[in-house]
Amino acid sequence: MKRLSTICLAVASVSLLASGALAAEQQEPGTYAAQIAQTRGLQAAVRGDWAAATRFDQQSYRQSPSVSNEFNLAADYARTGQPALAIPLYQDVAENGGFRKAYSVYNDRTQEQPALEQFNYAAEATRRLGVLTDQPTSTASYYGIH
Repeated sequence: MKRLSTICLAVASVSLLASGALAAEQQEPGTYAAQIAQTRGLQAAVRGDWAAATRFDQQSYRQSPSVSNEFNLAADYARTGQPALAIPLYQDVAENGGFRKAYSVYNDRTQEQPALEQFNYAAEATRRLGVLTDQPTSTASYYGIH
């Protein structure tokens, strides 16, 4: 029975990765190893193990420096009390995220795990920058953060 639940968790994790997961674009370039690291980072984040998520997302970002991997790593740094590392990553995503959208399995505003929630990388990075720098932007105000 325990083996069955482990297999189910693995299948669910792969399906989350394929559907967008924490912040993964569909058809994003990257290596298989980077995708595995991203999946493991997602699993750690869902468990609330932000230190492990950071390690996996660092690996994924090194192997495939994509917008989604950069965003995930910035989120990890913010969650582990390292805003000085998160801010430049969020700035880059805010400038280069464009109109790309992703899904989140973790709601940063409410600190809960919602059903999949779609967001725009650039807009969300801008909002989080406002929160981290205590300078809310119009995007941050839109989400009710002052």
